[in-house]
Amino acid sequence: MIPPHLADLPARSVSDQEAFFSEVQGLTALSAERSKIVEHVIDIAGLPVCLRFHGDELARLLMPALSHRLRNASAASAGATIEVWDRAASGVTMPPRPVEKHCLSERGDIWTFTSQRFRSAFHYSDYSLNLMDMETGRAIFWVDAAAALPLSTLAAPFRTLFHWWGARHGMQLVHAAALADNGQAVLITGQGGTGKSSTALACMRSGMGYVGDDYVLLSRQPELRVHSLYRTAKLFVKDLPGAGSFATSAVVREGEPKAVVYPDLALASDVPVVLVLTPRFGGAEETLAEPVDHGYLTGAACYTTIAQLPHAGPATSTFIESAFQSIPSRRLVLGTDRGRVAESVRALTQSPPALEATAQPAASQLVSVIVPLFNGTRFLPQAIASIAAQNHPATEIILVDDGSTEDVVAAADALPVQVRLVHQHNMGPAAARNLGIRAASGDILAFLDVDDLWPPGKLSTCLAWLAAHPDTDLVIGRAQVFQQGLDGSRLPVGSPAEAFPDYIGAGVYRRRAFHKTGLFDPMLRYGEDIDWFSRAQHKGTVVDRIDLLTLEVRRHEQNMTKGVETRDLRPLRLLKNAIDQRRSLANSLVPPSG
Repeated sequence: MIPPHLADLPARSVSDQEAFFSEVQGLTALSAERSKIVEHVIDIAGLPVCLRFHGDELARLLMPALSHRLRNASAASAGATIEVWDRAASGVTMPPRPVEKHCLSERGDIWTFTSQRFRSAFHYSDYSLNLMDMETGRAIFWVDAAAALPLSTLAAPFRTLFHWWGARHGMQLVHAAALADNGQAVLITGQGGTGKSSTALACMRSGMGYVGDDYVLLSRQPELRVHSLYRTAKLFVKDLPGAGSFATSAVVREGEPKAVVYPDLALASDVPVVLVLTPRFGGAEETLAEPVDHGYLTGAACYTTIAQLPHAGPATSTFIESAFQSIPSRRLVLGTDRGRVAESVRALTQSPPALEATAQPAASQLVSVIVPLFNGTRFLPQAIASIAAQNHPATEIILVDDGSTEDVVAAADALPVQVRLVHQHNMGPAAARNLGIRAASGDILAFLDVDDLWPPGKLSTCLAWLAAHPDTDLVIGRAQVFQQGLDGSRLPVGSPAEAFPDYIGAGVYRRRAFHKTGLFDPMLRYGEDIDWFSRAQHKGTVVDRIDLLTLEVRRHEQNMTKGVETRDLRPLRLLKNAIDQRRSLANSLVPPSG
C-alpha cells in the first residue's frame, strides 16, 4: 500500500545514491573475503561480462541458463563485473533500506532513486537488490537466500542488470521469443495468453534454431539483430510428457504450474531479424497470416517490456517502435493443428512479406495513461478498449487501485492488453492520480476515469496539437456526457459546448504541467479538477483549449458526484487554496526590501 505523500517525495541526491552504492559495495567485499569465488565470463551480444559468484550454490542455480554464453576469456577483459552473493551463505547482512518501504515499486523501481549513473532496483519476486554503476560497469546482485530463488530467476537471471547494461550500449532487452532458420530470425511478441510460447515451442520442436523464449536482446548495427540471452523456456508441467527430447532437463516445483526447461536444441544468436509476428488463437485447422496494425504490434512488445523492466520508459518505446518500423510484420492466426504451425512460420521467414508503409503520428512518444479505480471493475474492459483503440504504438496503461473491495487483480488479468497495476489505501481519485503520475514512465500523461471513455482519434489529435505547439503544457478538448441505455446504447446528455470545461480526462498533459502547477490536492475528494485548473491559471501553465470531442463521460448510479450540486463541489478546502494562490501572487508582486 502507498501512503498519500509518496507522489510528492523529491528525488534523492546523486551523492546519497552513490553513498548507498559504496556502502553495499563494502559489504560485498566482506562477503567475498568469506567466500570461495567462482568466476565465469559470458558474452552478452559481444559484450564480455564477468560473473563473480560468492560460493558454489548461486553458480549452480543460475549458470545453467547462461551456459551457452560462456567464453574463454579472462575477467580483466570484461567491461562489466557482477558480484553475486547472498546473506544466508555469507552471513553478511544488508544495511537498512535507504527509503521507506512504500518507495519500492512493483516492477522493481526504487522511487526517489533516479540517478542515471547509479542504477538501483529491488524485486520482491526473488527478494533481490540490483545495483550498477553505469560508468564503471561494477554491479551487484544480492539475494537473501539462494535456496529461496523462484523459478523465474532461474529462467532469466540478472535480467534487470542485463537490461541496463544493454541499454548503455544502444541495445534493448525485449519480452519476446525468437527463432532462426537459415541465418534469418523471426521475433514473436504478444501479450500473455495469446500463443507466443506455444508458437515458439512448435517451431523449436520442428528444428528451427532457438534464440530465446521469454527475453532476447535487440541491437541495430544498423540492421535489427537478435541475440540470445537465456537457454531456457517455460512449459506447463502438464505438457512436459509430450515435449519429448526438448524437455530432457527441467526444474519442476510442487505447486507451480510451469516448469523451467533447458532445451536440448540448436542455439542461434546474433541473427538478423526479417519478420515480426504476433499470434492469436483461431478456430480453423490451418494456421494463417494476416496484416497487423503497426501500432498494435509495437504496443504488444512495449506493454510487457516496460511493465517488467525497472527504469524502462520513453527510450524503450522509442527503440522498439523505430526498430519494428523497418521490419515486415504479420499477425499469426494459430490453427487447431498445432503440428503445422511451424510450417507457416518457416514459410514466412524464408519469404517475408513486403514491408507496408504505416503512418507515424508522434509514434515514438511514450504516453502514460493513468486509470484510477475504486470498484467499478465492470466498466474496466470498455475503458481499456477505448485506450487501445487509439492505436498509439507507445502506450503505457497504469491502473491505480484506490482500495477497491472488488477483485481488481482478476479484472486486470482478464484484460486483453497489459496494464501496470499499483495499489493504495482508499484515499480518493486525486491521490490515485498522483500515484499514477509518480509511477508513469512517459513524459506525456493522460487520464481516464474507469467509467468514462475516449472517443476514437482523441490521442492522435492531442499529440499532433502538442507537437505543433511546443510551448503548450497541456491541450484539453470537450466532453460529451451520456447515459447508457439498458441495451448498451449511449444516449447523449446536452451538448459538449455546455459540458463542464475542466474534465481531467479530456486533456493530454506534458509532465512539466505538473512541475509548474503541482499535483492534484489529495485532501479533495470532490472538486480536485476545479482546484487544479485554477492553480494552473495562477501558475502560468499554458493550457490550450480545442473545440473537439476528447472525452465521453458516463453518468450512472455509482458516479461519485451524482446528486452533488456545483456549490457542494467547492468546499472550504477549495476556498483556502484559492486564497493561498492569491496571497502567493500578491507576494510575488512586492518589490524586494532595500
